[in-house]
Amino acid sequence: MADKPHEIPLVERCRRADSIARELSEHLVQSLVPTLSRLRRCSKVYDETEVSDQEMFDHMQQVLESADFADGLQETLLQYLDSINEESREVLNL
Repeated sequence: MADKPHEIPLVERCRRADSIARELSEHLVQSLVPTLSRLRRCSKVYDETEVSDQEMFDHMQQVLESADFADGLQETLLQYLDSINEESREVLNL
């Protein structure tokens, strides 16, 4: 999906936007939310023998990586949606 959205036919842009939206939704449900839940659980444990600093760092790193991936998907999706909106307005003379 390295193509620029405005260079792709409108129908294909809609398909790709749908695919990206599904991928983003799946990522949020299957990766980001569970990763945040694990970090939250660990952050409530005050005993260093149960949860080490390194374990907390690892959970925070996973959250940041997952959030960065989600941000990238969201940015790509917004580019496609903006492009679809612009061309739709042109076609409809709005």
